[in-house]
Amino acid sequence: MPLPLQQFLAVALPIIVALWIASWSQNKRFDDVNRRIDDFNKRFDDFNKRFDDLREEIRALRTEIAVRFERIEQKLESFDHRIVRLEERSSLIR
Repeated sequence: MPLPLQQFLAVALPIIVALWIASWSQNKRFDDVNRRIDDFNKRFDDFNKRFDDLREEIRALRTEIAVRFERIEQKLESFDHRIVRLEERSSLIR
């Protein structure tokens, strides 16, 4: 084997192999980090969906409460009107 090739194999090849192994290991770490980020994003999306569902339930509840308060208000106005009519009928002064 020629001397330059022997020197290359003795010095450069182990460095190249070490760099390749290091980059492979680093890529593996990046893949793990990316997978964790994807898991976090999925959990965050699930949380957002639950939060949106809760927000919709609160809106529906607010609407239902508003409708019920409106009915109560109408009933109170009706009772008030009845009381006024009863007072007018039962009043001694006409």
